[in-house]
Amino acid sequence: MSPVTNKSPGELSLDAAQASREDAALVLRCRKGEQAAWDELVERYQRLIYAIPRRAGLSEEQALDVFQDVFLTLVQKVDE
Repeated sequence: MSPVTNKSPGELSLDAAQASREDAALVLRCRKGEQAAWDELVERYQRLIYAIPRRAGLSEEQALDVFQDVFLTLVQKVDE
C-alpha cells in the first residue's frame, strides 16, 4: 500500500488509466469546440502546471509564463 493514497500500486495504475481516458475524452470534446471541456482541463491541471516551475525555483511571473505557454501549446495542438 502507498502511504500517501492507501492504495496498492495496481490501484494507482487503474486510477492513472482512468484519468488518461478522461483526459482523452476531454480533448475530443475540446476539438468539437466545447468550452466546458476546456474549463475542465484548466481546472484539472492548473495547480500542477503552476506548481512544477515554482518548485524548480522559478519566480511567480516565470511560473505564470510557463502556465500560459503550456495552455497555448495545448490549444494549438488540439486544433491540429
